[in-house]
Amino acid sequence: MKKFLILLLITLPSFAFCQAVITLSFCNGGGIIESSVFTTWQPDYNPDTHLVTLHNTYVDAAENLNGIPSSTVITASQTKFVRILNLQTGEVSIGTIIVIVNPPMEVSLAATLDSPTSSVMCYTFGGTPPYYFQWSIDGVIQTEGDTSMILIPTSNAVSEISCVVTDSSTNPCQAMASIQITPYTPINADALSILVDDTEIVTSTASVFYNDYLNYQSLTFPAIQQQVYLEETGEGWDNFNLNASGTISALPGTPAGTYNLQYSVFHVNGGFVGSASINLQVFSSAVQLIAFVDWDGNGIKSDDEPLFVEGKFLISGSDGTELELYSDTGTYVYNTLSNITYGLSYQVNDGSLPVFSCGTSFLDINPIAGSTTTYFFPINSTPAINGVVSLVSYQTPSPGFTRYYEVKVKNIGSLPIVNAVLNVQKPDYSTLVSYCNTCIATA
Repeated sequence: MKKFLILLLITLPSFAFCQAVITLSFCNGGGIIESSVFTTWQPDYNPDTHLVTLHNTYVDAAENLNGIPSSTVITASQTKFVRILNLQTGEVSIGTIIVIVNPPMEVSLAATLDSPTSSVMCYTFGGTPPYYFQWSIDGVIQTEGDTSMILIPTSNAVSEISCVVTDSSTNPCQAMASIQITPYTPINADALSILVDDTEIVTSTASVFYNDYLNYQSLTFPAIQQQVYLEETGEGWDNFNLNASGTISALPGTPAGTYNLQYSVFHVNGGFVGSASINLQVFSSAVQLIAFVDWDGNGIKSDDEPLFVEGKFLISGSDGTELELYSDTGTYVYNTLSNITYGLSYQVNDGSLPVFSCGTSFLDINPIAGSTTTYFFPINSTPAINGVVSLVSYQTPSPGFTRYYEVKVKNIGSLPIVNAVLNVQKPDYSTLVSYCNTCIATA
């Protein structure tokens, strides 16, 4: 019996293990691993002679399991194991790639003005530092931080300034923002007006009227991007209020005069933008609106007729302004735009309508600068306060008997009743012997 020896030649792939770990950073949305990366583990890499697959684990890469093409777009941060197979020699190389997908890179601008120069700051969020800030007027500025600032002289004639930010990702990300700059030259100032997201920032000498409910804008800022704080410096700073809308207004009772206010601007995401100052000229010019209870019905306010506060003034401007003013003092102040006219009226609160009404209004009012004009709104009682109390007996009064009636009058409004008439009607067959007028008046 012949015995045969059969030799089986099995060729197994040889492994070239490389410990190199590469970190790649992509913009938001991810990217593709470039073929040049594969030379890290396979210096003679050639797409015609090498097959590359990506795997989630080292074991999968070693055993060629669950592979995906190297051209797959990586959309989230993760670790991938690269398997490189030499189709000619069967040699396999395995490497590690850490992929970082950055959040969206955003750019925003903030600005402040302080004659004779203004500063504009460019902020970036997301991406991979260092960043390259390319300004349209100053060229490229590289910085390790996430903020770049340039100074703009007030003589600058450029109407728009843009900032392009490029990060240092493997596939660089870019983002851009721009602001509009227009000359602003009031009568007694020389400054700039900067528009950021269609919001105006003005630092100059301006006019403000005390208790300025028409919101004359001496300073505005983009509330989403910046925070502005009044500094507690200089005399009279506490006479002013920084409104949520970004305007500075003088508080009621602020003496007329010129005030210099210091303010600081901060970016809402942190970071000091700059400080500036503004000169405000406060005048006493005003339109005074007075609503009063017209007890005698003559339309003229007398000293004993109180202010009426159970309602609101309605102001309608020819520029589309619609305002409602609640005022205990009756004072209202207009802005400085001489080409705007106003319609003025008064609306009584619903709870007071059964008793009070106002039929007075004024149209096409054009305030005169430097003067104070008063408009009166007489409030009429409807009907007049003349109460009638009937003392009614259910049976005919018996001769010789005395009865006492107590009448209580309650004022359900918020205004004092200065004058009123109370008529008492006695039952038939009875005689009114006496009454206490003081009791009725104070009950």
